[in-house]
Amino acid sequence: MDTIKISDDDFKEMVRYKFPNSYESSAYLIIIDNKKYVLKLFNENINTKNKFEKIILLKDRLKDTDLVVTADSFATYKDKKGYIMPYIDGKEFDYVGMRKKNIISVLKLVSESLKEIHKYNIVCGDFTHNFIIGNDNKLHFIDHDNYQIDDIPVDTPDRFLKNYMKYITNIDSNYDNYVLNLYTVAALYKIFYPYIIECYVHKDIEFKDKEINKILENTFNLKDSYDEKAIVDLIKEKKDLRRLRHY
Repeated sequence: MDTIKISDDDFKEMVRYKFPNSYESSAYLIIIDNKKYVLKLFNENINTKNKFEKIILLKDRLKDTDLVVTADSFATYKDKKGYIMPYIDGKEFDYVGMRKKNIISVLKLVSESLKEIHKYNIVCGDFTHNFIIGNDNKLHFIDHDNYQIDDIPVDTPDRFLKNYMKYITNIDSNYDNYVLNLYTVAALYKIFYPYIIECYVHKDIEFKDKEINKILENTFNLKDSYDEKAIVDLIKEKKDLRRLRHY
């Protein structure tokens, strides 16, 4: 892919992208040939070797699907390196204030999308705030540089992944189900995602459905045989929604 050099004048015209910046990068809106793009710049201390290798692989491997918004080019600004990807007009999934059936509808879409991504030997690892519901009513994953692809691992594992790796030798698609189950509980009960493990340990959250409780128990135990379905895949009818209540 080509590399675009960002000048100081270009940078002054940019605005911060709507998603929060992390310790490793910042994102900006950029206009190229009257079209909107997103520029992601990594901080100087971030090793981008694995990230850029994965970006190139993903660009080629996912060329027949628009599930993941892949990079169009690399970019540099002063001592920072990054990449430019198309801007998706849509909104982030915000479960606060949403009706339960609408939350389930979005999470089912996430589950189906992950299954499709897994066919390409890709594990997302952390997708909890990295997808957008586009105005085309499709789901788009927008932050792909940290994915595991083939034997190139996740670059910056969060605390959940670090805990998982104590029990599981190799990360595979089951890990995405692990994250999705935690995220499902967070969304259904409107609880900040990072606190879900603490809530479960203190028994502050339990489903009425015994099968779902068993899945959660296996999720938190991180057994080597972990291969549970995503909770949302078990919900098919209105009566299933009614069962999702506290004791």
